[in-house]
Amino acid sequence: MRLTPTIHEEDKIVQAPLNVIYFKNNGSGRVTAWHGGTYDIKEMKGYDIKTDTLTFTSSGQGVGTMRLYRLARGTSTNQSSIIVLSSLVSDCDYGSYDVSPDGKRAVLACLQAFKNTKLYLMNIDIPSNNRLLDGADEAHIPFDLPELSYETVKLPSGYEVHIGLMKPPKFDPSLKYPMLVDVYGGPNSCRIRRSTPNPNMIHFCSNLGVIVAWIDGRGSSNRGWNMKAPVYKALGQFETIDTIDAVKYLTSKYSYIDNKRVAVFGWSYGGFLSTHIAIRDQGKTFQCAIAVAPVVDFMLYDSAYTERYLGIPLENPGAYNASQLLNKAGRLKEVKYFLAHGEADGSGALVLSSLYFNQDNVHFQNSALLAEALQAELVHFTQLVYPNQDHSIGPRQAHLFMEIGRFLDKECFNNDD
Repeated sequence: MRLTPTIHEEDKIVQAPLNVIYFKNNGSGRVTAWHGGTYDIKEMKGYDIKTDTLTFTSSGQGVGTMRLYRLARGTSTNQSSIIVLSSLVSDCDYGSYDVSPDGKRAVLACLQAFKNTKLYLMNIDIPSNNRLLDGADEAHIPFDLPELSYETVKLPSGYEVHIGLMKPPKFDPSLKYPMLVDVYGGPNSCRIRRSTPNPNMIHFCSNLGVIVAWIDGRGSSNRGWNMKAPVYKALGQFETIDTIDAVKYLTSKYSYIDNKRVAVFGWSYGGFLSTHIAIRDQGKTFQCAIAVAPVVDFMLYDSAYTERYLGIPLENPGAYNASQLLNKAGRLKEVKYFLAHGEADGSGALVLSSLYFNQDNVHFQNSALLAEALQAELVHFTQLVYPNQDHSIGPRQAHLFMEIGRFLDKECFNNDD
């Protein structure tokens, strides 16, 4: 292969001056992944052994993008040219892609917000040779649509965060709008995608006149190890700081964001993060926080995930204590707090309800203990419990989001109409 590799013991990757190639452990030498710098390879899609050409997906440093790439001479240490195959067709900054076993043809499913998916067939050797298979027709949407925008911002920490904004239909920059920050923040996750947003967020934006924001900071995927590494053995710390700092940036830059009406919403790890944000911020930047099925203490979560990111409890008790929410419950007095959880979540059994069939995830014990801690600290909060519902809350999601909408509209943003 003409490589002079060194071995990184932690994750056993082969490092070369110009790229990083992962090999299968069977000695065949077949390439399984490649790392090209300050962004990650999402998935290897194909390898043409005759031409030594790799095909893979990556964000390529874009905000909310996922593109298809071709790398010629993939196993050589010589400078190789990378072609963004998905840029050779129209409107394909985000998509899903399949490549034939011989690495010579690809099907590109190109997604755009509020538009039909476009399906292309491409000859990888001659990428200009492609044709549209489906999606030429315009989507018929009989109502006004929100407006999406994306940007990159350097925070006081020196790290750059990605931000996505969705503004209400018929947006008027001379007005003041409340803002809802939709967070997840789990290690190696990405919240921003250049595709149609979650329908519940579209509803809040369009029907309640709320600006919705997504923020990918430290711990997020697609931008290299330096972005992922800070949250190792520090869950809930840097994701929280970056989200608060990013919102401070947004409210100072854009006069149309009402800095007195800002809320944060999260589910699962996102609920853990939204609660950490409220605790750290103390009502200065966020006036309301919504947590659905949050982890409140990683000693209650599955060890495979927890010990991967926090280490062994006996060896790293400080990280477990810092990430815990129960010992900080009294600091939620400064915000309006909404807590919801499916009572069958984490029950150890599968839940069959109507057409929903999902496994457990975050045990209901998490929210029960948090509610108990909030009551002990005399914190006013709103709580919903969904009997016989699992982590997804299944068919009761309609009720959940109706109540979240009411909480935002009447209690958090104080709208009277």
